[in-house]
Amino acid sequence: YFLNPSKYGYRGPQEYARAVFRQLEPNAIIIADYTPAAVLEYYQKVLGKRPDVKLVYVQDASRAQQEYDLKPYVDENYARGPIYLADLAGRNYYNVDKLKKEYKIIPRKPVYKIVKRVPAEKEKG
Repeated sequence: YFLNPSKYGYRGPQEYARAVFRQLEPNAIIIADYTPAAVLEYYQKVLGKRPDVKLVYVQDASRAQQEYDLKPYVDENYARGPIYLADLAGRNYYNVDKLKKEYKIIPRKPVYKIVKRVPAEKEKG
């Protein structure tokens, strides 16, 4: 389990946090569900790493709690800085289908960058 600290020598959470923070540009926003967010929050608050990054729990970014519709949040915050998703494992959880209508989801291992589509890309689908 990702957050289980009892595994001797297991460095998965540390490696994940380092890899994520290496990918993010200054003043980026990252939307994450509980498991990855807890690791990133620990690195920020306890270890003082990347205080410029805004960490947003997916539940807080979503207005419709049942649908986890992130599109309104992304629309409102897009101009503030680059926006990333911590994961795409739960497609319904992050509801990327709604985002994909106006945004591209670009893999930037281990995160996914949200980038606005240009009008010609919207027509192509």
